[in-house]
Amino acid sequence: MAAQTSRQPSPLIAETANIRLSLGPRLGLAPRSEAGRLCGVIDFYFAGVDCLLFDLAVCANDWCLVDAARDHSLDPVRVRSLLEAYAGLRPFTALERGAWPVLLRAAALRFWLSRLHDFYLPRPGMLVHAHDPGHFRDVLTLRAAASDVPWVD
Repeated sequence: MAAQTSRQPSPLIAETANIRLSLGPRLGLAPRSEAGRLCGVIDFYFAGVDCLLFDLAVCANDWCLVDAARDHSLDPVRVRSLLEAYAGLRPFTALERGAWPVLLRAAALRFWLSRLHDFYLPRPGMLVHAHDPGHFRDVLTLRAAASDVPWVD
């Protein structure tokens, strides 16, 4: 007789919604007269339903770097600003606080793997610009080595 198992949804995964899943600076629109203000988003090809906090981890790994060209460490001021603005609309749970470092690593891993795939296995006829996979390899290495990551209190 086969053992019966039941799969209980994770409380973290219960906080899901339609999310962007790849909102990087190249996909955000901002008016020239209002630097730093996001007014539009393009390219929803990779959007889907997933954990809300994962979407923030994706954004933090791309928008909240000390220096996107040279230092892929998280800038604590930028991360806290992102998280505080979000928490003003939907407060975080204790479970989300504990999951934040893991989701930052998961988001970095997702983008490193997708960039490796696009770089080494380009699909004929696809309009995907292959970006350097080394960027997110570095982001993943930094997130994995971090003993503490910025958060809001």
